[in-house]
Amino acid sequence: MDIRNCPECGEDTMSAGLASWPGIDAPVEVTRCASDECDWVTIDDELEVVVARQHSLAA
Repeated sequence: MDIRNCPECGEDTMSAGLASWPGIDAPVEVTRCASDECDWVTIDDELEVVVARQHSLAA
């Protein structure tokens, strides 16, 4: 994954480690925004998975 800056706020991104993801058999690499105020997160972009942003639905 080549993302170096958050597409939402422009801050740096960082690895958040590996996580289980529904529908995927192996752990996936998670990347998140380094800013605590931003909730942008993505998973390995080489996977053919659509990730819905659910944080706004929880409000």
